[in-house]
Amino acid sequence: RDQQTACTSTRTIRVETDTVPPSFALQAPDSLTCLNPTVSLNTENIIDTNRFSLSWISQQVSIPTSTLPLQVQEPGDYTLTVKDKQNGCQSQKSLTVTESVHPPDLVLSPTAVLTCADDTLQLAPEISANVQATWSGPQDGLVSTPGTLNAIVRLPGTYQLDIRDPITGCTNQATVMVSEDKVPPNLGIDSAQNLTLG
Repeated sequence: RDQQTACTSTRTIRVETDTVPPSFALQAPDSLTCLNPTVSLNTENIIDTNRFSLSWISQQVSIPTSTLPLQVQEPGDYTLTVKDKQNGCQSQKSLTVTESVHPPDLVLSPTAVLTCADDTLQLAPEISANVQATWSGPQDGLVSTPGTLNAIVRLPGTYQLDIRDPITGCTNQATVMVSEDKVPPNLGIDSAQNLTLG
């Protein structure tokens, strides 16, 4: 308002709010396995790092990187915070990385005996999953093929079974000592005696 003329003038300023947080989604991660010891953590959508800052936290510990994708080798919970550099708003999303690195269960009797009655033996392990099997042992000792789970053997010696889970890549092994007991019994016949014919 002009004090001399009493004229007034009005100006209107439009103030807009920008409090929209960043929108993003995390991809479901693969599991850590013996075959796959590293997994990638990434977002479903591409994030413009010129406008948005990124920070990762795992088990309440900050990860000294802001890259996408993030390569991890440890299971646990991971949280990504995305902050809009223009309005200061931020969003958080979390995911869990699992692992399956346990060797497949394998039970195998440590000893076996070849006898005159049993000139071949079947070595039958107990396992907990579908596995790939490989037997090794003395030359010509295996009657069955090396990749057969239940082995047939005919010679004494040490036999080793190696198994591998085709899904996780985890392995296990066991050995069995095959001995031989083929000593004929001692009949204990006395020396010849005189026979008298009647």
